[in-house]
Amino acid sequence: MIGEDLPGQASVVVIGGGIMGCSTLYHLARAGISDAILLERNKLTSGTTWHSAAQVRALRSSRNLTNLIKYSIDLYSALEAETGQATGWINKGSLSIATSQDRLTHTLRQKALADAFGVEATAVSSGEAKERWPLMNADDVLGAVWSPDDGRVNPSDLCAALTKGARARGARIYEETAVTAIKTKDGRVVGLETTRGKVGCDAVALCTGLWSRRMADLAGVSLPVWPCEHFFMTWAISKKKPFFVGGRSLALRDRHLSRRKLVGFTIEDSGVPLPQESNLVMRDSEMVGFVTSVVRSPSLNKTIGLAYTARDASEPGSPLAIRQDDGTVVEARVVAPHFYDPDNARQEM
Repeated sequence: MIGEDLPGQASVVVIGGGIMGCSTLYHLARAGISDAILLERNKLTSGTTWHSAAQVRALRSSRNLTNLIKYSIDLYSALEAETGQATGWINKGSLSIATSQDRLTHTLRQKALADAFGVEATAVSSGEAKERWPLMNADDVLGAVWSPDDGRVNPSDLCAALTKGARARGARIYEETAVTAIKTKDGRVVGLETTRGKVGCDAVALCTGLWSRRMADLAGVSLPVWPCEHFFMTWAISKKKPFFVGGRSLALRDRHLSRRKLVGFTIEDSGVPLPQESNLVMRDSEMVGFVTSVVRSPSLNKTIGLAYTARDASEPGSPLAIRQDDGTVVEARVVAPHFYDPDNARQEM
């Protein structure tokens, strides 16, 4: 609702249009709080939700969290029937692979925990693991645990289904509406000021992810969280480990120290293979950046991703040529607005 005026009063205002905010609004509406509203500073899922891996693991560290995941899995299936909007839920199971004795011990302990929590899990040999995933090199695999209840969703589609269900129950959503102040009285929230006006409320649900500390400051609350980029294992660097997760991107970052900017990009051609982490972004024969993450969005019918590029190649609409490992080039384009951080605090490296 970009053009509609904000209501004067709402029982609950949800701040943040990612998966947490959309889910909160849906469940508030389902609980009968039909005047709840959601405020999103940009577009729904435009923060960190859209490029989430969205993996759903049935087993968690406590029984309560595990039961919450069980509920979520049931919800993903029911939402599509309720709203007609696909969630992208794919239940194909997962393998936890062990290539060392310590890892195998840990994996089998997780299997025992799954048994205690009523989650289906089966210990399998390396040969059985390879049968389930034939592309795997199982030469150094000692064993694995197969978890058939695991799967993944499409985060953007899931948010679309949640908001559709919330709207059907009376809740309203306001995009491009940034919160600028949180008003309190006697220690309680009484209202908000936004870029589109004021709204009174009885409660606020803060669902702003890595921006939550900044938002809480508006209410005079110190929230002990801090945003960070992906961290790499310093021990792996100091021990000169030949491989570790994120190693390729880190090596590229060290090799090309010029300033670059994080941009979102799209690939319109649905027939091309997905680029991979650390695929180079080229201009003519010059490397100007590299891909950090990429995902296929069925709801948008296009590939979307993030890349660090040279500053003069970061403007919305700029063409990007992504060179894949086999030498083929995929044409992409920088999108507007940037998916991250309107204050530009985190985009440069």
